[in-house]
Amino acid sequence: MTRLRLAAMSVAVVLFSSSIASADPVNNVTNTSTSGSPGLSGSITGIASDNTVLYNGGVSALAFSTHTTGGYGGDSQILVGQNFRTFCIELTGGLVGDSNTAIETVPPAAAPPNGYGYVQGGADVILQRAAWVIYNAGSLLSGYSANIVAAATQLAVWDIIYDAGTLAQGDVSNFGNGSTGFKVNSGFTEGSASAVTQANALLLASWNSGDVKLGEGIVFRQGITYNHTTGQYSSAANGQTIMAAVPEPSTFAIAGVGALGMLGYGLKRRKIS
Repeated sequence: MTRLRLAAMSVAVVLFSSSIASADPVNNVTNTSTSGSPGLSGSITGIASDNTVLYNGGVSALAFSTHTTGGYGGDSQILVGQNFRTFCIELTGGLVGDSNTAIETVPPAAAPPNGYGYVQGGADVILQRAAWVIYNAGSLLSGYSANIVAAATQLAVWDIIYDAGTLAQGDVSNFGNGSTGFKVNSGFTEGSASAVTQANALLLASWNSGDVKLGEGIVFRQGITYNHTTGQYSSAANGQTIMAAVPEPSTFAIAGVGALGMLGYGLKRRKIS
């Protein structure tokens, strides 16, 4: 009986801790490095929802290395000292190395708070589709170089954010979603391999005949701090909001399964006795 109560209490503690951890985004400090980052450069054009040219010119599509170096580590999937392969969400905005960063899991990644938006429409499922692409790009493009994979992944993410969303397959070669769009003008090739072609292959794979494939990821809102007491974001800077995929299950979920196993074991022993 004592073991049964102990197991039940363990489950309660795990579930309660998990609910607390997922209630707020993490307030952390990250270091994002471009050193040794694979990727390619080219020219792109982005059109905003008000039909103005958001960006038109040269840009590099890189896979950054982001490392959490301190701060609050209460989220079950984001611990201090972790490394993530990250990609840009916006076409504009500078990359901030060491910065206060509000970090959110996707899902649930709430809609843009207090006017600090990072994705058109703020839809969670758009970010989930981007997370799926980031996670699966390596295996889907296994025959290509790291440069092509990184560039194709970044181009596909940008097209999902600015053009395809969850309502279209997407094509990084053409504008396509009314007054909002994204287009690659030139570049992003390595020998005979084209990152544009492979980006469209990733968009097709994530579209799946009309059914959007969704993944789990992390959004790093650079230059933004989060107050856990007031629930407010502040100190918005011109940083680049970046995103990573989460390949492993939640630490709390693993612990929860273990605790449930203990509970089942206790019940089985109780029936036998």
